[in-house]
Amino acid sequence: MYNVWQLTSWSAAGYIAGSIPFGLFIGKFLGKDVRNLGSGNIGATNLVRAGGKSAGIITFVLDFLKGAIPAGLAVKNSVDASIAAGLFAVIGHDFPITLRFKGGKGISTSFGVLSIWSTPIMLIALAVWLLLFMASKISSLASIAAILSVTIAGYFMSSGIRFYALLFLALLALLRHYPNIRRLLSGQEKKL
Repeated sequence: MYNVWQLTSWSAAGYIAGSIPFGLFIGKFLGKDVRNLGSGNIGATNLVRAGGKSAGIITFVLDFLKGAIPAGLAVKNSVDASIAAGLFAVIGHDFPITLRFKGGKGISTSFGVLSIWSTPIMLIALAVWLLLFMASKISSLASIAAILSVTIAGYFMSSGIRFYALLFLALLALLRHYPNIRRLLSGQEKKL
């Protein structure tokens, strides 16, 4: 029988790591509460708006790492443990207990998880994000396209439980971007 305790432990570890609100901490360091600025989001895009490019880049890197580290440590135990840790790291970022379950949208943390699960898929998604962002200057549009590219690439480059985990990440990101999708469709989404 597979050790359910191990999966539970890695899920909890991933959730705790994901719940660390780095964007909020960086904003506080700058003397700002990012929850009251711009989109109110604790992710890298809002940190760029609230504190500049450096604040956004640091937030992206830290949010990336809080997905990559739990998934990377857990993969030494098993693929299933890595999937559990990675999924719950993203869930923790999106719904952190530290902020009454009001977190980010999970793109940076998903990229971190993908760097462990499948570096080629992560690089495809990152390339899609960069190309679309450079063309449009709209972070949400780039993020939505990038996460959709994960499911397409995953269909061809992954299988089994890992593909379903990729699909879950994509669906969660789309749900978290629902307000952005509405603004995009109405032409009201802001450029960065």
